[in-house]
Amino acid sequence: MSTSVKELTLAVMNDRHALEYAAQELRSDREAVMAAVVRYGSSLQLASATLKADPEVVCAAVAQDGHALRYAAPALKGNRNVVLAAVVQDGNALFYASQALRGDRAVAQAAVRQNGHALRYASEALRADREIVLAAVQQNGHALEWVTGALLADSAVCRAALRETWWALRVASEAMRADVETVLVAVAYDRGALELAQAEVRGGGLDAHVRRLLLLQATFRRSFLRGTVRRRTQRARGVRGVRGAADQRAEVAAAVSGAGTGGGARAAAGGGSGAAAAAAAGGCAHVPGTERAGQQLGGGGGGGGGGAAAAAVNRR
Repeated sequence: MSTSVKELTLAVMNDRHALEYAAQELRSDREAVMAAVVRYGSSLQLASATLKADPEVVCAAVAQDGHALRYAAPALKGNRNVVLAAVVQDGNALFYASQALRGDRAVAQAAVRQNGHALRYASEALRADREIVLAAVQQNGHALEWVTGALLADSAVCRAALRETWWALRVASEAMRADVETVLVAVAYDRGALELAQAEVRGGGLDAHVRRLLLLQATFRRSFLRGTVRRRTQRARGVRGVRGAADQRAEVAAAVSGAGTGGGARAAAGGGSGAAAAAAAGGCAHVPGTERAGQQLGGGGGGGGGGAAAAAVNRR
């Protein structure tokens, strides 16, 4: 690789416009152009005509930016693998595909799954294909605008679109705008959709359905909020309970430690050591090792003290 090609390769990796200012012979260098389109697919427009007809170079470009298909040689716009790579990256790249591939079911399906709007670029036959149309409106409800044929009166298709956007009711058939259940799907999204319903539906009891729907929504929201507040309160109480138990254990441990320190002095004085040991042990009966601690506390004052501590623990 010549020095100029190496420099251009490094340049295009950092600057998308580097290929624009390169000499014509460098725009024909496959390695330099490949390095450019892998980073910036639209750089394909600056490549030589030969490289725009290179399937590998074009595939690398459209995989990074589907719209780079517009710069590919006409033959490659009819290449199924190239077009599939483009529409998977951006469904609207279907616009640049050949007429034959716009009518290819697999290509159209891949396009509308990535972007429902791509339905507008599919062939008329595919815009009346129920499976293709459902995939499109589920991805973007506005795609209902490009549906043709009887599917505009298909309740499943219309409701799928309305779950994405109530706006789809604008382009639904009159039969769908007169269907109470379909209109309710749109109203659940936005109450303003009620204005798009047929007049006879609005005056034929739909208002009562809408009020019931809004009441159910409000009830659900209140229940959800109450449940959220309840869970937060329970968590807060649980944290306080854990902290309270920890504080109690710390106090008991401190009491045991204090009693153990003072027990020897009381034992040396010869009086009350057994009672002190019993009281200390009685206060930490549920703390592991308390019986042993009681015996140790009472041991310094004679057998009587140890016995009193053990008895206190056993009574607990």
